[in-house]
Amino acid sequence: MSQIQTVLVQGLYISKGEYTPENGKNKGIPQPYDNLNIHASIPFPAENMDAKGCKEQIFKLKGSGNFYRFKDVELPAMFDLEFEFDFARTPPKPVLKDIKVTKSLESKA
Repeated sequence: MSQIQTVLVQGLYISKGEYTPENGKNKGIPQPYDNLNIHASIPFPAENMDAKGCKEQIFKLKGSGNFYRFKDVELPAMFDLEFEFDFARTPPKPVLKDIKVTKSLESKA
């Protein structure tokens, strides 16, 4: 079962490389990563009287090659983000599975 969230995407960038954890079960072992980082504007909840406007949130989609699917999309644009829950973790964690452009916000200046 998947869940869709529509967000305003401000930027996309490739994040690829490796890091070496300093603690945990993989301490000292290089760990590769390969993601498309998605910078999106998320509105503050309407009931929060101490905030207005939006905050930026970064979502990670596996596979930096996904960047090329959207390289010609004019940003900012509205995207649907599709999440699935990973029930192997406690508590279950939402995992971004795919993104799709829903509406481009072209400037009419």
